[in-house]
Amino acid sequence: MGYASILVAATGAADDAAAVSVACDLATRHQASATVVVVLPQMAEAMAALSVTGARYAREAWRGMADSRDRLLDDARAVVVEAARRHGLGAEGASTIVMAPPADDAWHGLQRELPLSDLVVVGHSAARGEGPWTGLLAEALMAARAPVLLAGESDRLADAPAAVAWDGSPEAGRAVRAAVPLLKDASIVAILQHTGELHATAGSAADPARLSRYLKARGVKETTVQAVCGARPGPALLGAARNLDVVLFVAGAFGHARLAESVFGGATRTFLRAEEGLHLFLSH
Repeated sequence: MGYASILVAATGAADDAAAVSVACDLATRHQASATVVVVLPQMAEAMAALSVTGARYAREAWRGMADSRDRLLDDARAVVVEAARRHGLGAEGASTIVMAPPADDAWHGLQRELPLSDLVVVGHSAARGEGPWTGLLAEALMAARAPVLLAGESDRLADAPAAVAWDGSPEAGRAVRAAVPLLKDASIVAILQHTGELHATAGSAADPARLSRYLKARGVKETTVQAVCGARPGPALLGAARNLDVVLFVAGAFGHARLAESVFGGATRTFLRAEEGLHLFLSH
C-alpha cells in the first residue's frame, strides 16, 4: 500500500520548489493526488496590532500585506505549474497535483487538509521554524499525527540508499510503518542504532533483526545493521547516515515528551537542522 493523498505545505521559501517536485515524483510513482496548501501570513492579527498606529498607516500596511500575499500565491502557482509540467501531471487522471483554495488565516487551509493526508511534504526552512512558520511542523506531527517528509535536494527517492534510526520506541515504529512505501523503493536500508540510547527501551523491542524481518516481509530489498557510538545521538546518527551516502533518513520525532523536547530539542532538533541535503522522514 502506498500514499494516496499527499499534502504539500508551501510558505514562499526557496525550497518550496523542492517540496513540490518531490510530491510530484511520489504522486507519479504511487498514482496519488498531491494538494498544495499555501500557508499564508496571519493578516487579521497583524492588522489588530497595526490599528493602534493610526488609520492611514494601517491602511497602507494592509495594502502591503495583501500585495505580499498575492505575490506568495502567484509564486506558488508558478512553482506548481513548472513541477507539474516536468513530471507530466495535471488536475485530472491517476496522478494529480492541485492547489487548495487559499484560506483566510495562516493555519486553516493546513488544518482542512491534514486529517485525510497520508503524507505531508515540506521544505527544510519551514520545518526548522524559520520566519512566521514556527508551528507548521508541530501542527502536522503533534496535532494531526501525520508523517512529514522534509524535502532534500534531490527530487527522487527511488533506487537510493536509506537509513532508519531505530531504538524500538513507539515513535520510531510509527515512522517505519509510515515510511514503508518509500523504504520499499530504496536500494538498501541501513538500520542505525545508537547504543547509548537503548537503555530506555524495554525487552526485545529494539532488536534490529526484528525490524529487518519486518521490512523484508513488506518488500524491502536489502537491509543492513550498524551500531552507532557517540556522546550525542543526533549528530552520531546523522554522521553514520552521511558516511553511507543515504538519500532518505527515517526517524521517530520527539520521543521525549517534555513539551516536544522543549520545543524541538534533543536528537529531533539535530535532524531538523541537518545541512546534508537529506530527505528526512519524521513521525511522532
